[in-house]
Amino acid sequence: MLLALLVGDAQASTTSPVTVEQAVRRAVARPTLAAALATESAVADAEGVAAGVWPNPEIAYEREQVVGGVHDGAEDGVALSQSLELSGRRGLRAEAATRRGDAARLDGEATRRRTAVDARRRFWEVVYQQARHEVAGAWLIRLQGAETLVVAREEAGEGSTYDALRMAREVRRARTEVRLVEVAREGAWLELLALTGSLSGPTEWPRVAGALLPADAGAQGGVSAARPDLQAWARRSEAAGLEAEAGDRGWVPELGLSAGWKSVDGDDTRGHGFSAGLSLSIPLFDHGQGEAAQARAAQARADAIHALLAEDAERLERPAADRARRLAALAREVRVETEASERELEAPAQAAWLAGELDLLELLDVHRGTRDDALALLSLERAARDAREALRLITLEEAP
Repeated sequence: MLLALLVGDAQASTTSPVTVEQAVRRAVARPTLAAALATESAVADAEGVAAGVWPNPEIAYEREQVVGGVHDGAEDGVALSQSLELSGRRGLRAEAATRRGDAARLDGEATRRRTAVDARRRFWEVVYQQARHEVAGAWLIRLQGAETLVVAREEAGEGSTYDALRMAREVRRARTEVRLVEVAREGAWLELLALTGSLSGPTEWPRVAGALLPADAGAQGGVSAARPDLQAWARRSEAAGLEAEAGDRGWVPELGLSAGWKSVDGDDTRGHGFSAGLSLSIPLFDHGQGEAAQARAAQARADAIHALLAEDAERLERPAADRARRLAALAREVRVETEASERELEAPAQAAWLAGELDLLELLDVHRGTRDDALALLSLERAARDAREALRLITLEEAP
């Protein structure tokens, strides 16, 4: 019941196993992930809008009145003032905010790619456990067939009770192994669904399809330099550089302009006129030195993190690519050898046992060796796949 709820009704309408591409698409298309990444970019874009907005003009009304004496009278005035930036700092800050927005989007792309790698890892774990179950199931079927022959020979007086009991024990062990692998297989499937949500696929096994052994060895070098998270730190460095340049222009004063209307009461008369004003700020104490220092520290930090990540990626990429290539080549070589060995041993051993040339333990040893070879090959292919996905995580070369 729980699995049916997780898988969803859509699975019942198709019998096609899930592919790795489908799993990756579902993982990176989760609404919560998309919303989280979109809000990060929206915040950065909003900062850019705020940085580029001019200050609002100010309107002021003033009345002065003197009562008594020869200066008895009143003055009314209305003035509109606006400050003007001459240094261009606003434009630099707006451009810096735009670069930070680019960095946020690149960080989001890096998160999407890491999510894709995580989905791939979980998918291939399902493939591995599914294949393990197939090997364990084939081993159980083989033992059950052999048990049937042993019992038949015992009933015909051609075999011993010990052989029948020994086969029954082997069958019980194999059945337990199948059930344990079923637990691991279901667990891997639910781990995949936890990341992707419901997947359109069969409710029965096999639910996934794909070659565990990677078809390609991966990156050929230099891919990690194009990682979106590295590009994001480069954009942050550029943004901090623009902020530092804006701070360096703090010595340029701001210009203030004002214009208005003025009315003056006199001796039974009232005069009207216009007023105009001009002002300059004096950057005596604060001339942007604090802003520039903070920006340069942020730029140095961004450059240092970029250099560290790039260096780590460069150092890790080569050994990871070498490991992925070697394991894939070894797995292909072992597969050829394993298939050839199975053809040479299985049928002759069965015929020799039926002819009385091999005892039961020797026959079981042949069959068990076939199973162990298959499991060892699966483990090797899984190691090759893990190495390929580890390289993918280092390079982030794939845009899902």
